[in-house]
Amino acid sequence: MIPLSTALRTVAWASVLGAGVACQSERPPPPSAQGVSGGGKTHNDAGGAFSDMGGSGGAESVGGSQAGGAAGQPGSVIGSTGSGGITEPAACSSDIAFQAVSSAFVEPTPKALALRLNELTFDGAPISFVLQGEAPDQTLQASYTVDEDGYQVFPGALIPPETPAWLQDNDFGSVAPQEEGWLLVTTEEGPLELPLRNIRVTASTESDCTRGLAVVTGVAPAEQADVWEELVEPTAEDAEDGERGGADMTIRALFAIELVEFHDRGATP
Repeated sequence: MIPLSTALRTVAWASVLGAGVACQSERPPPPSAQGVSGGGKTHNDAGGAFSDMGGSGGAESVGGSQAGGAAGQPGSVIGSTGSGGITEPAACSSDIAFQAVSSAFVEPTPKALALRLNELTFDGAPISFVLQGEAPDQTLQASYTVDEDGYQVFPGALIPPETPAWLQDNDFGSVAPQEEGWLLVTTEEGPLELPLRNIRVTASTESDCTRGLAVVTGVAPAEQADVWEELVEPTAEDAEDGERGGADMTIRALFAIELVEFHDRGATP
């Protein structure tokens, strides 16, 4: 429940931006307004779109805003005003959602797997974070989302459970581990959903809570190791052992995140 320190944020930003700059540099610069309602996620040029996370955050906005979307749909929209635009609170408030736009998988993630995941998530959105409710009953969900009529939603078959959360000014995180969630990567064969358990999240934001950094730790369960093993070639040690997997794997990643509009289909409008 402790926010990220300035030193940790500096190291974490260096890891994320250093890992992503080569592939992210081809992305177009973001529009002037913040968030995305039409495309479902925002992108930044990793070469210089982020300011020092140790500061208080500026008024610079990121991404783009577009009216319209899921008018008339049941549920509620998180991170938007009644007209479809994303709000701009000075500090983070409840009912807010973020999506990853850059990633760096780090130790204790196995090295070969971390390198492969970094490659697969350079220009993807492997995970989102949805904070809902009022203190002391705030909840957090961490899992990948998909675009539906201009809003981010959890896919119907893979809606993650809510876990108790904390919110302090521009920082938020999970109080207890989230039972399960999924990362989404796209391989040569197509999209692949990677299961995680015991997910813990700590996030710190800036620029009026429109972007930030999230640190995620989770467990790749041994009984679903075959899904993760599709990503990397077996090593010589694997061949000698005669098998791969057999034990839970700890996965840790740093995600640069940006504010998005999220449609909670299960909520009352």
